[in-house]
Amino acid sequence: MPRTGLALIDSTSPPRPKTVRRQPTSLRCCRRCSPSGFKLTFHRDTRELSIFELQLARADGVLGPKMKKNECVPDLNAPPSAPGGPPRCGTISNGFGRLTLIAQPISVMAQFLAPSVNRVVVDRTRLTGNYDVDLTWTPDRLPPRPPGAPADQPIRVNGEDIDPNGPSIFTAVREQLGLKLESAKGLCRCWPSITSSSRRPINVLLGPWSLATVVLRCLSRPSFFAT
Repeated sequence: MPRTGLALIDSTSPPRPKTVRRQPTSLRCCRRCSPSGFKLTFHRDTRELSIFELQLARADGVLGPKMKKNECVPDLNAPPSAPGGPPRCGTISNGFGRLTLIAQPISVMAQFLAPSVNRVVVDRTRLTGNYDVDLTWTPDRLPPRPPGAPADQPIRVNGEDIDPNGPSIFTAVREQLGLKLESAKGLCRCWPSITSSSRRPINVLLGPWSLATVVLRCLSRPSFFAT
């Protein structure tokens, strides 16, 4: 039989076994924690929590020396500010015990104050327009002072000098801005809650996986939001 350069195939030979590709553990875990698996439901709750209301500190409405009205219009195409020069309109800069806002509404300031007081801050000042804010305070938790350092020496944190004897954030807001943080109760939309229709506890269903790890892995999958 002449050779044609083509290999002969025996039709009676068994077919090659298909290669089974196992999915990564994280994807298999996400499939188990999907609504079709554990029947988990993600939703946001509305609860009454302790909040802080940002109010005017004085009856006559006079603001503090570190807060001034600024009606400039932010220009997104404007070049960055030169080093040492005035900040650009619309600038937001915050750090350890520091908050600087240029031409921002009070609602933005309330959002940036919230992490420092560990509560939601709601604007109740009734102030309209944009304002410049330059607020500095001494946080409650400071790193340990170097051995032998004077009690009045500033503490260096993230490249900034913090006065250990400075005002608290509540005192600074009142003295520097002419505002006050008043404790109150309010309805807040909390972080997503997770419920399961299964009778077994979620920690038993997940096994060694922590609930936070599984949720983060699931939410990182594009297909999770497509379902």
